[in-house]
Amino acid sequence: MGILFEIEYIDNSLYEGKFFMDTLRFGLDGHSLKHFQFGVSNTSDPGILGLGSKSLESATTEYDNLPWTLQKAGITSKACYSLYLNPDRESGSIVFGGIDTAKFSGRLKEYPIYGGASDLAIYLSSLIIGDKVIPVESPYAFDSGSSIGFVGKELMYALDMIFKATIKEEEGIGYRFVDCKQPDDIYLVFSFDDNNISIPYADLILPKDGFCILGLAYFNDYQILGHVFMRHTYMYFDLTENTISLAQALFSKKSNIITF
Repeated sequence: MGILFEIEYIDNSLYEGKFFMDTLRFGLDGHSLKHFQFGVSNTSDPGILGLGSKSLESATTEYDNLPWTLQKAGITSKACYSLYLNPDRESGSIVFGGIDTAKFSGRLKEYPIYGGASDLAIYLSSLIIGDKVIPVESPYAFDSGSSIGFVGKELMYALDMIFKATIKEEEGIGYRFVDCKQPDDIYLVFSFDDNNISIPYADLILPKDGFCILGLAYFNDYQILGHVFMRHTYMYFDLTENTISLAQALFSKKSNIITF
């Protein structure tokens, strides 16, 4: 193909290169996808799998990304996948065309993707900090490629007070530098209607330049939930039905995969 592409992310990482087609194989004896389109970047690492909406593609013409290609090839019944991130930040798993019931607790609750948005976003009802409930009622997108998340001004102010944050702006992003020592028995709770995702304060902290920052920051009113949230959430993305399902992640070495 040789068609040029360019895409830039919030952290200012720039990917430039060309589109190609080739055969994608899963393992030595697994499925293969012929004429699979992908981009080869000449500027940035690591690679990006690109599992979101086709409307976010940096091509002049939309093409089938991996979930849609798997469906069209008859390997999966729908363009769907589930995502599980391990607590050690080194590995995780993706199940295309199914879920792993050993990796979450409670019920996997389904939500419509906000207004058919190009971003994979659903409504966050509220944020619970101790005995304080902060109403949100606003769409938040999920981005597995973002190490930190971004919240609105009101939520950011509340978190600044709780964590006694020192704010330092870098390239437009307001990072929150906080004490590295945080409790693992006090939780920040994200509420999606009656479905709560709890994250210990200790797991909201990320290293940066020899210090510690909160894994939630402020940037131009972006509302995105990244790794610190997704690591504690089992997520099932159904691009065919335009829905996202959430449950509290269960850190387990066991596996029980169900395909659809």
